[in-house]
Amino acid sequence: MLIIIAVSIILLLPILSYLLNPLSKQKSLIFLFTFLFFGSFLVNFVSNNSLLGSWVDANQSDSILHAISSDEEFNDDLIKNFFANESSAEKSFLLGVDIFYKSLELKSFNSAESILRKLNTQFSSENFQVPIFNLLADLRDLKYPDLANSKVLLSIENPPNCNLQSLQFFVSILGGPQINIAAREIISPNIEELISLDKSNSLV
Repeated sequence: MLIIIAVSIILLLPILSYLLNPLSKQKSLIFLFTFLFFGSFLVNFVSNNSLLGSWVDANQSDSILHAISSDEEFNDDLIKNFFANESSAEKSFLLGVDIFYKSLELKSFNSAESILRKLNTQFSSENFQVPIFNLLADLRDLKYPDLANSKVLLSIENPPNCNLQSLQFFVSILGGPQINIAAREIISPNIEELISLDKSNSLV
């Protein structure tokens, strides 16, 4: 937005210089043309159905980029209004995904977790649950790479008077994204062997 303002001022300088020159001719025509051109540009920019973007969109984008660069949580109203610019839920969701990956790119994990919470709240339909789980997995792997790529080896002791039919294991990060590093079910387990769990056992 600041770039647009700066460019507009630069473009206006020679026009103002011409209009202020006492020897200039056709000042009224130049003034009328300038007024119509920049007036049309301004109306287009602030209109909800503009062809070249809007002032509101630019402000929202600037606010979002500032929050990401500062690793801050996003304002609820800002995100709702930003999503409302799109014509469908799918397009709005993709906007949120773009914000999420931009946050991950800059390692702004607070911002990434913030937009994930908003996506999970605003897009509760089953159609969006698998993509959201994939986003959680990407957050897990980038924020906790050592833990996400670790392997757990378990030794099981057979309880007395008990015939183990199956075992279920879940490995997650305490205080991390609400998605398991690994989840595994073993039918008729052989407790004589070590049980291995790693990211390959994760659902996503």
